[in-house]
Amino acid sequence: MGFLSSLVHDEIPNEKMDGITQTHFPDASNLTRVYELQVNALCAKKFTAKLYALAHPWVEQSFIREIRVKRLIGLSTMVKNLPLPYKGVLAHAYDNFPSTNLLNTPAFFLVLVRFISPVNPGVLSTIDQSVQTLVKETCHVQDFYRGLFTTIHAGIDALSQGDGIISEGVDDGHDIDGDERVTVLNHVLVADKDTTVFDQLVGQLLKVAQVTFQPSSSSFQDGLPGGPDNAFYRKALSTEILRALTPIDGVRAYLMHGVWHSEWDHENSHADPRFLEAAKALAPYVIEGPVEPFYREVWQIP
Repeated sequence: MGFLSSLVHDEIPNEKMDGITQTHFPDASNLTRVYELQVNALCAKKFTAKLYALAHPWVEQSFIREIRVKRLIGLSTMVKNLPLPYKGVLAHAYDNFPSTNLLNTPAFFLVLVRFISPVNPGVLSTIDQSVQTLVKETCHVQDFYRGLFTTIHAGIDALSQGDGIISEGVDDGHDIDGDERVTVLNHVLVADKDTTVFDQLVGQLLKVAQVTFQPSSSSFQDGLPGGPDNAFYRKALSTEILRALTPIDGVRAYLMHGVWHSEWDHENSHADPRFLEAAKALAPYVIEGPVEPFYREVWQIP
């Protein structure tokens, strides 16, 4: 599900990007390296286990603050403003593939690398080369995207406590059963000339997402669990807007990153008239998207 990889490419050499981060972002605590990649499901666990072992020294040597690996499980339909009968129909479209034909089954991963301050020279090059070498040696990579993003808006512990969720646990980089919490990452592309106004509007949308829930009665301060047959939803656990550090061909990528209690909470929130009203203001500026995958966290360090 490399939506960004099909539209934009990180064409800036690592050495130049290292220099940009040093010159313009001496405080790198709001920088995130984003990787989206598609591998063969047959080697998915091997890949996440080896990446887990590879990432530990980065954190121990103070290269990065944290690294998270998440696996795609499905897609939001309500982000497309589809009729309610389509709610949740793709929420697990990439989940629970049959294990009998893994050779021809794709596995999609999101890797988020959060930096410390300051970014040491050559860190981006080191991490990029390590990740690329690992995926080539471990799996046949069918799709690969990398981008450097800066957080422009965040709320509800998105930065102070990672994604605002408790680690599901790690066993040598393999999946550990956790709860039903899901990560969403809404992808949109905006003309670079419109970023100033878009930044303001998406910040207003974020504020709405932080405080809304259903039922809105004062008896339920965080809402009730969403489901396929109700309109309830609990508040988002964390919210964040990331903007690509540099435009490509006059286009800037944005990622709307959040963690929810469940996919149903997220889908019902996007049918709330308050959210729809706030989102409507963004529509004229979006030239590609939205595409909003659902992910389940595999592991995190630390």
